[in-house]
Amino acid sequence: MKKLCTVVLSLTLLVGCLFLLPVESKAATVEDLTYEIWEGEVTITGCDTAASGDLIIPDTIEGYPVTRIGEWAFWNCSSLTGITIPDSVTGIGSSAFYYCSSLASITIPDSVTSIGDSAFEGCTGLTSISIGNGVTSISDYAFAYCTGLTSITIPDSVTGIDYYAFRGCTGLTSISIGSGVTSISDYAFAYCTGLTGIWVSPSNANYCSDEKGVLFNKSMTELVSAPACISGDYAIPDSVTIIGDDAFYNCSGLTSITIPDSVTDIGGRAFYGCSSLTSVTIPDGVSIISGNTFAYCTSLTSITIGSGITDIGDHVFNGSENLTDVYISDANAWCKIMFGNFSVSNPMTYADHLHILDENGEEVTEITLDSSVTAIPDYAFKGSTITSITIPDSVTSIGGSAFEGCTGLTNITIPDSVTAIGGWVFDGCTGLTSVTIPDGVTGIEMYAFSGCSSLTSVTIPESVTRIDYRAFSDCNSLTDVYYSGTADQWDDIYIVDDNEAFTNATIHYQCVELFSIAGVNLALNNDITLYMYVMAENYDPSYTMEITKSYADGTSVTNTVAAADWESYYGTMYRVGFNGIAAKEMTDEITVTVYDASGNAVSKEFVTTVADAAVLVYKSEANAASFTMMADLLNYGAAAQGNFRYNTDDLANTRLTAEQAAYASARFDMSTVTGKASGTAGAMGATLYLDTNIQHNFIFDAAVVDSTMTAKVSYTNYKGVANSFTIPGSRFVNNGSMITVNVSALTPADVNVPVTVQIVDANGAAVCSLTDSIAWYCVRAQASATNDLFIELMEFATSCNAYFS
Repeated sequence: MKKLCTVVLSLTLLVGCLFLLPVESKAATVEDLTYEIWEGEVTITGCDTAASGDLIIPDTIEGYPVTRIGEWAFWNCSSLTGITIPDSVTGIGSSAFYYCSSLASITIPDSVTSIGDSAFEGCTGLTSISIGNGVTSISDYAFAYCTGLTSITIPDSVTGIDYYAFRGCTGLTSISIGSGVTSISDYAFAYCTGLTGIWVSPSNANYCSDEKGVLFNKSMTELVSAPACISGDYAIPDSVTIIGDDAFYNCSGLTSITIPDSVTDIGGRAFYGCSSLTSVTIPDGVSIISGNTFAYCTSLTSITIGSGITDIGDHVFNGSENLTDVYISDANAWCKIMFGNFSVSNPMTYADHLHILDENGEEVTEITLDSSVTAIPDYAFKGSTITSITIPDSVTSIGGSAFEGCTGLTNITIPDSVTAIGGWVFDGCTGLTSVTIPDGVTGIEMYAFSGCSSLTSVTIPESVTRIDYRAFSDCNSLTDVYYSGTADQWDDIYIVDDNEAFTNATIHYQCVELFSIAGVNLALNNDITLYMYVMAENYDPSYTMEITKSYADGTSVTNTVAAADWESYYGTMYRVGFNGIAAKEMTDEITVTVYDASGNAVSKEFVTTVADAAVLVYKSEANAASFTMMADLLNYGAAAQGNFRYNTDDLANTRLTAEQAAYASARFDMSTVTGKASGTAGAMGATLYLDTNIQHNFIFDAAVVDSTMTAKVSYTNYKGVANSFTIPGSRFVNNGSMITVNVSALTPADVNVPVTVQIVDANGAAVCSLTDSIAWYCVRAQASATNDLFIELMEFATSCNAYFS
């Protein structure tokens, strides 16, 4: 270190006092400088802060060239008004002229190749600066807060303008960018509130500007930055796909912006502080609105949200307190938007009205949400003109204020899937007349129905344990509350103050405690019948039992049986049968509910299957024969499922434990079946139809048999009882060349029984006959194609024979 070493030491010791003690200024001379020599080159390291006026830095000191102005060299030399940098200097260090507030102008010679971070930061008196053609980059904060600068020209040698390079240069009105710039960092011109234009050399390969001085990338697909003084209306070119971070930051004179449909990305703070902007439309192609994008747009009154938006970041609408109207075109997409910090990200925090528009721009009044919606967020439809809305079962929660002024909404069905309803949810819905709260909801939040002046009735489930402050305040038309629980349960509900309209209404309790179906049983006759039992003490002649069978394809069939048709069973209970269940349908669910005359459920919903009912036998009996029959029944059902490719993901026999499955018969040996089909001329054969029952079909030649004849059926059943009946020709099935006679009276225990079908003419004369048994058919079918269905049927038949003796 050369010269004035003692002065430098004193400055070091007294640095904490520099801003407290006045410094007497004196005319600047080279003697005020401190420096160091390294490898034959001089670096200026400091200057007496009392120096004033103009200072000429020499190009040599002690015969060595001055090549660098070091870091903090002229820091706080606030009385210097001019500094001449010699051509020998190649580098200016970080903060070299930091807060030289009286410096009026400076020329950076062509010899300088680098300008360090904050080199001229805070030089508020600097009105002009010439950047030499040797400079390749303008570093972070290099000219930040040079508020006196009015224009700047970036030479062609510069390739990069770094972060906050001209931050806070409020007097800067024009920036000219040379041909060499390849990168301009975010915030490079932040807070340049007087900027009227950013102008780019036409020969620049990376950037360009339009007639209003707006900066773009060369292909004009990204809008990089608009001058803060841009005013009035501005239409972004159709080529633009990206609006960069801070693009229109603090453009307080901008009153209208047209964003083209080509835009897919809007950067953070893009329109921050655009205090004159009154409305904006976000195109459908944009998916994310980044943080603070419209913060402090204090004149913004309306915004249109595109249907592609999935995410609105933190503080997007912070301070935009004059926002009154939000427009959307897709209610489903709107309900699925993720908001950052909700209260200042959701525009409906401020707005009073949501407008849902159709493809013609007309306001929608009826909405159907689809199953992709799982929640209705806070403020979702606040102040909209909707009169009805369909909410799918996929929705589990409805947010606060979701409906705070929907005066046209007259009724709403809240699905049972909803378990949470927020506060203020229907506040001010003056057209709402009735509402039913779903069973899963445990509390009704504050102000939920406040001001619903037309509300006359409310249905409350027994799951509700709390009704919060003013949940039903000013519901002056409320007269009836229907409660699914008992009076004792009602008394346990905690009802907070200011709900007099609710508590003064007539409370209608559920008079009959819900009971459960007492049990089920199976009847294995010629088909499978499932019996449901109701205990006698729960019987009422006004009741009906609703039995719904659901099929694997999603369809269902419902039988409704009035109590008058229930079968009294041993005087202690009543039973109702549901028959016609095919073997392959053993795992189909059957749902049973009992209703009173008003349609209210008086029993708990009971769900079972034939397979489940079969398993119950193992729990209720100790009879090995019944165990075997049930195991064989379920194996038969599983084989039918496999054969008919019906609901094979839930096979009937998977209900069996290993112990229960062990009761199944050993694999049936078809060779043990004796006898064979026999018939006279005209008899063609027999087959089986395994649907809701076991149909044994006898087939005759249509050239011999016709519908003027009758069929006499005779057999001796498994109990040894002789049976005979006649089937009229009208029930024959004519298949062209064949006539089929269906015999469906046989039970599974009758599969070994030979059955004779004799065809007689109108005179009673025998035409032809055929004798066959189900077992004989199974043997023949098994011989032609390996089919477990026939083997399982025979095993089931064998165990039925054993069980029924």
